[in-house]
Amino acid sequence: MIKKKIPGHRRVTGEFKKLAKRHMKFMETAQMSPYFLWENKRYRVIVIHSILSMKSISSGPIGRLYIICDDQANNITDETIFRGIFFNELNLQELISRSPIIKMSTKLFHARDFGRQQQIFDEMMRNVEKDKALLSEKEVNALRAMTAFIEEKNNLMKSISLHAKQLRQIDKTLRREKPLEWKDANNQLHDTNKLRTNKRIDLSIRLLATSEERKIALNSLTKVQNLNFRKMRVVRRQLEGQVSSEKHWIQNIGKYTEQGDISSCISVLEKNTYENLIQVEYDLILNNLSLINKSVSGSSTK
Repeated sequence: MIKKKIPGHRRVTGEFKKLAKRHMKFMETAQMSPYFLWENKRYRVIVIHSILSMKSISSGPIGRLYIICDDQANNITDETIFRGIFFNELNLQELISRSPIIKMSTKLFHARDFGRQQQIFDEMMRNVEKDKALLSEKEVNALRAMTAFIEEKNNLMKSISLHAKQLRQIDKTLRREKPLEWKDANNQLHDTNKLRTNKRIDLSIRLLATSEERKIALNSLTKVQNLNFRKMRVVRRQLEGQVSSEKHWIQNIGKYTEQGDISSCISVLEKNTYENLIQVEYDLILNNLSLINKSVSGSSTK
């Protein structure tokens, strides 16, 4: 039983099923993509994979074998066409590989909670600035930076949540309608995924970039007496949560740097745009392109 299907794909039929069967092993099945247009000609991708499950793209290609064919089920081994068509296929597979993160991202933004956080931080700053002797200039600036970060964080999370909901809707539409051809929506999928991913990276960069101010702000909270305990607890919990997120990013990204410090982690994140990330996954699969072409080119195409 197939655990997951690639959005927009369907079971192979007709001549496409005959083509797939020539390359399927025991306990394997196949799916075929919608038609993708390339120079006004229609092509589709046949994905052959285990009948029991499919790997996520983060652990390697979803399929064991990818076959590009035209609308007459003729196998295509031309590398230029293969690469062009497979990029469209990879955009669809991203909906599977990122599904848990996308689903979680839809729940990131809660207007009421975020508005309350912003009000509390704004109120704290008003009270601090009334009594300038309460904190040093460095501490005041740190709290001001954290107040600004809260607003920036909320705006980014709102945007991430919105794009994630759009991706979920595209996924549901593809699974429900299974379009014969995949045209304009492909640009929408790529652009929406790009915006969501890059906003997540922006949020992580801003989190790490304000690390020093966050430490100073946390240490200064004990000096602020003008907020009641419940509100102060909200401020402290928010800042401590951000510190935990910092540690998570440094732990996960730092191992890819020589220094493992915040500056190095930011440099890595700045390079991890959606374009670069998808290119890595694209190359991961296409490293075996010659093997894929060779494995299917030995058979007749019909």
